[in-house]
Amino acid sequence: MVRHELLNLSVGGNRPGGRFSEWRVGPFVVTFVGDYEETVKRLPKIASRTDGWEFDEKTGNMRKTTVFNEGRVGEWIATSVATLSDEDAASTASLLADDPIEDGGLWDLCNILTFLTGQRVASGDQSDRWPLRDSGNHVCNPSMVLFAAPQMWGRRDRLRELGMEYALLMHNEANGLSMLQASGALYTMAVNVLLDRYPVEVAPEATGTDGGEDHRDIVCPVVGQAIAEATGLSPELKAGWQAKLLSVARQGLSGSMKGRLESLLASLRLLASEELQKPEVKRRIKCVNKVRNVLMHAGRLPGTLPGAKSREVAERYGVAIALGVFPDLVQVGLWKAMGLPSEGGPSLLQQTDNLRAFFLQGRARGWPLEDVAFEEWFESDAGYEQ
Repeated sequence: MVRHELLNLSVGGNRPGGRFSEWRVGPFVVTFVGDYEETVKRLPKIASRTDGWEFDEKTGNMRKTTVFNEGRVGEWIATSVATLSDEDAASTASLLADDPIEDGGLWDLCNILTFLTGQRVASGDQSDRWPLRDSGNHVCNPSMVLFAAPQMWGRRDRLRELGMEYALLMHNEANGLSMLQASGALYTMAVNVLLDRYPVEVAPEATGTDGGEDHRDIVCPVVGQAIAEATGLSPELKAGWQAKLLSVARQGLSGSMKGRLESLLASLRLLASEELQKPEVKRRIKCVNKVRNVLMHAGRLPGTLPGAKSREVAERYGVAIALGVFPDLVQVGLWKAMGLPSEGGPSLLQQTDNLRAFFLQGRARGWPLEDVAFEEWFESDAGYEQ
């Protein structure tokens, strides 16, 4: 029997019981430490505030309340133990890497749990690899992790088959980083993997096809052959020109990044075809593409965006896209790429609602980006009601 301590895995404040007291994820049986409830209180946590309403018995009216929650540095601490048989340890490899890792699947287990919970989960000998930080974007509520992790384990080979494993790894690396540009750049790389690898259902005009015939299969060999037969070019220059021109030819007639983003949104059933034609949606898709491009090439958010009335509005959009749209898009894209159901696991309704509200209304989790500064909105009645 092989035994691994799992550090900083939290599936809520209460220790799972019943059939989850010995929780099966692939070949692993995960059990939670006896003092789990006290142990998870020692995990990292950022300072926060909780705003709400309460009934004032003196006035008979509702009044706003604010509770400030203290943060804590936390620590790496074992919250659970994963065990598997010697036979399974010898025959199971981790697939979410360049090449399979003969580690009994431990790397994959930790990354699946990190993706679902938003908290970096590591084994005892991996913790030095990552800085200790609070949880970030998560796929589902803590209790739903118990259902989702076995589902993901059973479909991790699909991510490898599609070449999308690094979208998950980049998403995990971005979580909890304190520098917006660094976190946004990692999320951007994850989005780029989706744009390149997700099996989109593409309309003919978006790929250069006509009646099922793919013109790219005709054009690309012609382009490659023409460069190969060109005179006056060294082999090195021919190779460079072939790489450059063939990359464009393979995109098809409308294979721009903007077109690929539209195809991805349609394939994920996030926006209907008629919604994609709305001018405000097209403008926001351009904004997303510009943020993606500038983050990757300049390491910063753009100071101007299509339709933004001021630099302040552009910055609001940039933050909302880098830290909201991108991770939500990656989570929905990876879940659907694996062919996982919404029943009996995460529905991803919140992420779907977030994305639709952004593209259709210009809202980020209720915040109207084009109308009001965050602080003003947050302190208003509209902000409190979100």
